[in-house]
Amino acid sequence: MNLLFHLTIIALTLSLTLGCASTQSSKEGCLELTKKANQSFQADNWKKYIKDSKNYIESCRNVDSSESISMAYSLMVVAFLNMKQPNDALDSANLCISTYYANPDCHLKKATILLQLHRFEEAKNSLNIAERTTKEQLSVIDSYIIASRSSPERESYMTKKASYMQTLEFIELLRKIFSPK
Repeated sequence: MNLLFHLTIIALTLSLTLGCASTQSSKEGCLELTKKANQSFQADNWKKYIKDSKNYIESCRNVDSSESISMAYSLMVVAFLNMKQPNDALDSANLCISTYYANPDCHLKKATILLQLHRFEEAKNSLNIAERTTKEQLSVIDSYIIASRSSPERESYMTKKASYMQTLEFIELLRKIFSPK
């Protein structure tokens, strides 16, 4: 679970760094909503986090990237699981996937929930998709690293790459834990 927590913090950090795609005031408003949700998350105030995230999603759906919105759904999964609401967590995981299918974290969170619900075949399918999308994202990131023009830009991509590598490790760990002996 410690690795899941670290992946969640990395995902939250990445969602904060993704840019907005509209006017400066809209960008600033979305950044403020993201910061507010982040504070609730860090305080383990799960109900408030869900409320703040829903506000962010509603207000910024047409301003922020689909990837950023999907990260909010992904973190809502964590909040619902902490409140012992796996069905709501599964709904959020599915919204995460429908918002940005290429986000491996969405599929990984869905697999984790399905494992908790003892829906092993569905979980295995979600793990396979998580692995495939993670490898696809790694390939894209590698091309960005090669093409990057500045050290800060390269560092940003290297951080993202490290996150995806941790995701692959977590997928392998889940497979080992839940595979038949």
